[in-house]
Amino acid sequence: GNITFSTSKFAINSNFYSTLDGVVRVLARFPDSQLMVGGHADSTGSAAFNQTLSANRALSVANYLQSQGIEGTRLMSRGFDSDMPISSNNTAQGRQENRRVELDIVARN
Repeated sequence: GNITFSTSKFAINSNFYSTLDGVVRVLARFPDSQLMVGGHADSTGSAAFNQTLSANRALSVANYLQSQGIEGTRLMSRGFDSDMPISSNNTAQGRQENRRVELDIVARN
């Protein structure tokens, strides 16, 4: 599942620490992999605000993973603004689902 965030926030909810700790264990098993951390926002707020917010969401997750022993060189983070919704921004539930960070393991070159 995705790591989701409160409106206009980029602090990680402590409910997601166990999920992220699982990611740390997976990355430890695959030392030749990298992780793309992609931050996303819902459509509320300006594009500039959402870009910064989504980048900060990705960075907060990357920083947590690094604090748990994952080398920073294995982590890439990027904010995607509100350009890639997974749900409708017309409902509260949809906006909640769009305020997220997605994690993708990629092979290291």
